[in-house]
Amino acid sequence: MKIASMALALAMLVGQGAGAQETTPRFGDAYSLLEPRRQQLVNAWVASLAEVTGQKLEAGPFYDDIISLSAKTTFDAVTHALMTTSLTDASGGRIGDGLDVIERVESVRGEVAGASGDRQFRMYVRLLPNAIDTLSRSREFRRGMDNSLYHKGYPINYRQQGGVPSIQISIATDRRRADIDVDYRSSMFPVSMFNGHLSASNSDVRAGNNSDRHDGRWAGLQNWWRGFFGVRVDRSAEDESEDRTLVLPTTPRAGSKNIDVMVHDFLQAWLVEGDVRTAMGYVSERAYACMAQDADDPSDLNRGMAPFQLMTNLKAAYEALGKHDSLVGLTVGVRLTRPALKVVRQPHHAQFVIYAVPDDVAAAFDCESRLTLGEARNAKRTYGNYFGSTFYVDGRTDSHVALLWARENRYWKLVSWQTGDDEEGKAPEAPPEEKVVRIGADPSLVQAARGFLESWLIRRDYDTAFRYLSSKSYACYNLAKGPDAAPST
Repeated sequence: MKIASMALALAMLVGQGAGAQETTPRFGDAYSLLEPRRQQLVNAWVASLAEVTGQKLEAGPFYDDIISLSAKTTFDAVTHALMTTSLTDASGGRIGDGLDVIERVESVRGEVAGASGDRQFRMYVRLLPNAIDTLSRSREFRRGMDNSLYHKGYPINYRQQGGVPSIQISIATDRRRADIDVDYRSSMFPVSMFNGHLSASNSDVRAGNNSDRHDGRWAGLQNWWRGFFGVRVDRSAEDESEDRTLVLPTTPRAGSKNIDVMVHDFLQAWLVEGDVRTAMGYVSERAYACMAQDADDPSDLNRGMAPFQLMTNLKAAYEALGKHDSLVGLTVGVRLTRPALKVVRQPHHAQFVIYAVPDDVAAAFDCESRLTLGEARNAKRTYGNYFGSTFYVDGRTDSHVALLWARENRYWKLVSWQTGDDEEGKAPEAPPEEKVVRIGADPSLVQAARGFLESWLIRRDYDTAFRYLSSKSYACYNLAKGPDAAPST
C-alpha cells in the first residue's frame, strides 16, 4: 500500500486528450514530445498505477488519451518550470535544476470542483533524500515562513527568488513528500487580496495571461491547449468528457444529507452492492493516512495510489463476505461506553450506531493527526464537527469497525477508521473550561484602524494610509521581497 494525496489519482483520471487534432507539434501535448526525464516520471507513475489496479496500462496512451486537460497542463507547466530553472551554489557553480530534486511523481491535481485554491493545479511528489539540502544550498530558492494556513500538511516552504511567477515547493515534515505549484500572481500583502493569488486560477497556466507570464520567465512552454477552444482560457474550465471506467467520484452518491443517510449509503454501496467506486465518493483523502499508519514505513507510502489500493481492499472484503441483499444481519451496531460520546438517534441503529464525537476525541482517533509531526492539535470538547459510526461485520463480534466522519465541502465524509479494540483511541480527559474575558477596545486603536482602512480603501489617500505603518512592519516586506529588490527604507 502506497500513499501521497488523492491528487493525481482523482483529478488526473478525467477526460480525454485532444492532441491528435493538432498537426503542428506542441510542447507537452503528447507523451512523445516530452523529454526523456519527464517521460521517465510518467512511466514510473503509470507503472505504480498498473501494479495497484492490476490493469494493463501504457504510459503513452495513458498520457495522451486518459488524463484530463487541466492535469496535463499542470504537469507540463510545473515540470517545465522546474527543468528550466538551473540551481547554483554560492560560488555560482551549477548543482542541477529544479527537476533534479524529484524522485518520483505521486499525483498531479488539475481542476477539482469545490476544492480550495491550494488543493488544485499542483503536483505532489516524493523528493530525493538530499532535496532540502540542495534547495538550501541553491541561490535560486529561499526558505520562507512555514505554511500555516495554506498547503496543509506541507509546512516547510521554499520559494523561487526573483519575483513572480515563481515555483513554490511545500514540503511535509517527513522531508520527502512535497506539493509543488507555480504562483503566477504575487503573494505579498496587500496585492494578494485582489490579484487572484488566493484563487485556483493563480496556479492554472491556462487562466488569463498566465501562459504569457510563464513564457516570460521560463521560455519554451507553448500554449498548445488554446487550440482546444480557439480562444484563451480566462478561467479554470474542465470541458472534457469523462471516462467513467477510471474516474473516481469526488462527491457522495446520496448528496448532502444527514450523517445517518451518508453512513448507510456508504455501507450499502460497499457491502451490499459491491460498488466500491461509488463507495469511494464517501472517502476523504485524509483517510489515506490510516493506510500509511498500517505500513512498515509510513513515509514511503504513495498517496497517488492510495485510492486504488483502498478500492482493492474494499473489493476484497466484499468478495470475502459474499452476496447479501441488505445490511440487516450483515452489520450489527456496536455500543461504546465512553462518556464523551453522545448517541445519535437514527433509524439504522441496529446496523450501526452513530455518535456525536467531540473535537478532542476526534483528534486522538484521527490517523492524519497522529502521523503529522510537530502539529499537535489543541482540540477542545466541542461537538458538531465529527461523527462516529461503529459496527461489527458478519458475526465477527471480537473485531468491530469504527469510522470517523467530518464535513468536507458540504458533505459528510469518512476521514479515519480503526478496527479491533478501541483502546488506542481512548478519549483523553476533558480540558479545563477556559473563561473568556472581554475588554473594551482602546478608543485610539479603533480610531487608528478605521482611519487606516478609510484612507487606504475608501479615499485612496495612500500617503495618509502609509503614515499608519510603523517602520517595524517593513520587516514583513524584507522577508518576502526577491533578492534583486531594494530593501525597505
